Amino acid sequence: MEKDGRFWPTDVDLRPRVTRFHVPRSPIGVSSDEYIPGSTTFEITESTYQIEDRLREQFPLYKIASWGRELLHLSGKQNEV
Repeated sequence: MEKDGRFWPTDVDLRPRVTRFHVPRSPIGVSSDEYIPGSTTFEITESTYQIEDRLREQFPLYKIASWGRELLHLSGKQNEV
C-alpha cells in the first residue's frame, strides 16, 4: 500500500530516521527510567540501504522505479565492458 495515499516519497521520507536510546546509570538493584545525571544517550541513524528498503516497502511505485534504475545501471556497466 502507498503511504498516506501518496504514491511517491517526499523529501521528508528521504531523510534518514534517527532513533535515540536513553541508558540510565543507576545504583545496582535500582531500576529507574528517569533521567539520571551521568546517563548516556545513543543515537542510531538509518543507513542509505535502510532508507532504500523502507521506501521500497512503503511506496510500490518507488520499488518499481528503483528496480528500473538498477537495471539501467547494470546495463550501463555491461556497455562499458
